[in-house]
Amino acid sequence: MNKILYSARLKSLANEKNILRLLIIYGVAISLVQFLANRSLWIDEAMVSLNIIHRSPAELLKPLNYAQSAPPLFLIVEKLFSTLIPNSEYGLRLFPMLCFWMTLFLFVRIARKQRNIYAVCIIALTLFVTSRSFLRYSNEVKQYMTDALVFMSILWIIVKDYKNEQMKYWSLGIAGFIAIYLSNVAPVILATSGIYLCYKLFFNCDNSAERNRKLWSLSLVFLSWMVSALIYYWFFVHGNPWKDTMMLWWGRENGFFIVNPFDEKFADSITNVLSSMFSVYFLLYWPFIGIKLWSVICVLSVLYISGIIRIIKYKKTDLLILYCLPLILHLTMSALHFYPFAHRLVLYTFPCTILVCSLGIQHIIEIINLSKYKWFPYLYVIPFLILAYTTTKLPIKYIETKAGLKYIENATNKTENANVYMLHLHQFQCRYYIDTKHVSERIKFINSSDFEVPSLMLSHLPHKWIKATDKSNVEIGWIYDCKGKNWFMLSNNDPASSAKILHIADSLGYKKLDEYDNSGVRAYLYDCGE
Repeated sequence: MNKILYSARLKSLANEKNILRLLIIYGVAISLVQFLANRSLWIDEAMVSLNIIHRSPAELLKPLNYAQSAPPLFLIVEKLFSTLIPNSEYGLRLFPMLCFWMTLFLFVRIARKQRNIYAVCIIALTLFVTSRSFLRYSNEVKQYMTDALVFMSILWIIVKDYKNEQMKYWSLGIAGFIAIYLSNVAPVILATSGIYLCYKLFFNCDNSAERNRKLWSLSLVFLSWMVSALIYYWFFVHGNPWKDTMMLWWGRENGFFIVNPFDEKFADSITNVLSSMFSVYFLLYWPFIGIKLWSVICVLSVLYISGIIRIIKYKKTDLLILYCLPLILHLTMSALHFYPFAHRLVLYTFPCTILVCSLGIQHIIEIINLSKYKWFPYLYVIPFLILAYTTTKLPIKYIETKAGLKYIENATNKTENANVYMLHLHQFQCRYYIDTKHVSERIKFINSSDFEVPSLMLSHLPHKWIKATDKSNVEIGWIYDCKGKNWFMLSNNDPASSAKILHIADSLGYKKLDEYDNSGVRAYLYDCGE
């Protein structure tokens, strides 16, 4: 009897709803672990953060410094949190983490709309909470997690059930109006929503009187979106000084999709699209590289195609629009050079991508009829294995400039003062930590970048920046004039420049006194003589 009761309780704890709750708790918990780890800002975060901490809310509505761009409402909210928790990355990263939590909650609600196919929900939620890229951007001072929240919010407003249909249109009108100022990809999200709503109106509504009434409400919603978009374009896009710079930058980074199959860069463009869609799960190709990476991408591509086949098979055109159209529209914008297609810029589509992949897994299970086997229920252990593996890889770190600075500061406090020459990958992080009093003011930092930072800060000539960042024209003549004790703060992410600096230092007979090499930061203390 006791064994029967124990077995019944175990089955009750292991039911699908409890597994979903556990996955939600896990997602919240690991984002908190990542948040409390308080990793160092990286270069893009630091550039945005410097704008946030040094500008007033009104000044944040003007073009940002350092060739940065972010939605105005995102910047205003970031300013609020950075004021509440001043001089801390916690304040700057709290809003992205809250966006992650809300996105997770909405994602579960949307996944549950799959007619209680719990296997799909569990698979999708497991992929969601174990995505290292999603986890990373849940704690980053960038707008990418806000993009995902906006998409999931609009999606939920569309698919949820309403007692009063007019409430749906009011919600869409207000949410869409605000979304324009909160997300750079709002046009893609709202275009998808508009096409979906028109499809439902003209193909799923047989009552002409009801259709006309809904069409009038929908027209007002579209009008509010268009007014908001025009205001945003006029004040925040038109005349932006960094527009040409970013176009050139993303052109170099293969961010614009090439339609012509005879173009020599067409294969690279296809590679960029596939890796941006699926390597997002592994965070910049972690932990796979080369053949392993592409094997996984191929598997996910097969699952994605299988999911689309299942959607078509069951004639779920509405799901095809909601889940797949955003990627198509984004790809079209990329081909027209309106907005690049890149890993972090399509992060907002990832929840829908994994929903399609999860439906693909369900489709394969149905075709092979795996559920007939007795061992099938034990497959539920796979999500827990993935969770366990993900947990061992926390927290995620990138370039720990802050830890390197602390080491240099402690070493400098024990000896006489030393200059700190910084490679460009550390310059904005160092400035942030100096301005927020994380580093002693008596340490002298010198810009020794392989391109001139003042030209990046002040110049509005895009070609000057692009030419200056050409790695074939690295200028490090400053090293020949070094005197006394100097720290050279280098990076594993720029091995060519770092190796060149160290080679020259050694060839000049400079004596190495100390070194630090950890988490992407390499710092060397040299006595350069008198």
